[in-house]
Amino acid sequence: TINRRTQKIMTQQSTQDDNHQTEENRNRSNEHPVVSHSSFSIIRQIAGINWKGQCRYVKNDANSNKNSFSPNSAFILNGGMRLDVNETGIQITSFIEFPNGKVREVVMYGEKEKNAQQEQQHQGSIDLYPVGTSSNGPIYMRITELSPDTILFHELERSTDKVVLTGSISVAQAIGRGSDHDKEIGSPEELVQVSHELGDTNDDCVIKGHQVWRYKNI
Repeated sequence: TINRRTQKIMTQQSTQDDNHQTEENRNRSNEHPVVSHSSFSIIRQIAGINWKGQCRYVKNDANSNKNSFSPNSAFILNGGMRLDVNETGIQITSFIEFPNGKVREVVMYGEKEKNAQQEQQHQGSIDLYPVGTSSNGPIYMRITELSPDTILFHELERSTDKVVLTGSISVAQAIGRGSDHDKEIGSPEELVQVSHELGDTNDDCVIKGHQVWRYKNI
């Protein structure tokens, strides 16, 4: 039979163990980012909006150190995108205007059911493939969410699954109201996208270029 002194010691030890495990879990959660899953709540915040903006494109500086870049050589591109979400999938429509006046539009779509197994393997990500006039395109996208306000994505070659571009989209929210600011506090106001073009791993420099987009909700 356990006497009262022994039982008290065991209770104290159990409490200490619980506190230690709680602290250990808290530290572990701080070490790893929170990844959203099937609800795609961040994408839903910015869906149904025609986002338009500009891109500052910076190429790797081939005339300098192989791992440097030249922001002075940046040039501006115009473009936009729209995300749409329904019960079955996600669609991203994007366009870009080149300096020669040509416009390229790409539409990509991913179905949640078809991505169910892949979503488990890739922690809440979903693959989007080109559709419509873009259906023969060589690239597909893999996207996921990083709470509370960021979308992470890769662009991959369909033939090899090699990542050719990687980046993120962060949602900037309205923080106030005024005569020239009629958006609700907390509503998505701007998207900041930063992408990096990747070359072959055998090249001197893996990073080939940088795209910095700022989209406005207009």
